[in-house]
Amino acid sequence: MDMLARREHSQVELQKKLSAKGFPEEEISVVIEELATEGLQDDARFAENYTQHRTSAGFGPRRIVMELQARGISDHLIDQFVWQNDRDWSAHLEAVWQKKYGYHEKFGSKAYAAQHRFLVQRGFDSEDIHQLLQAKTS
Repeated sequence: MDMLARREHSQVELQKKLSAKGFPEEEISVVIEELATEGLQDDARFAENYTQHRTSAGFGPRRIVMELQARGISDHLIDQFVWQNDRDWSAHLEAVWQKKYGYHEKFGSKAYAAQHRFLVQRGFDSEDIHQLLQAKTS
């Protein structure tokens, strides 16, 4: 309960943390099942909150998907909260670029490569980044 009081956790995260503390696997499964039944733990709620938090922190869909998968979230929930939630990832990409590089001067290939690399690391699609940077250089 202490873990869930601080923030949402996925079932996989809870399982890993409880295993690391030395609890038996059978007990962990029972406790996680009870928490889910009582509505205290919900992977859908976790995925929604996590996606919102990471988006507001300036991360793109590819990185958020990877992080959710690492936390044991199902593809169905990932699709629901990352891809089908009417998010305009192109507008978000431009907002992240604007916040980091907010100038309108033309820039050379070194700056282009550095900006492209930064945005890829943030989890945006390479083709979307290319389109954005081409528009900013012309």
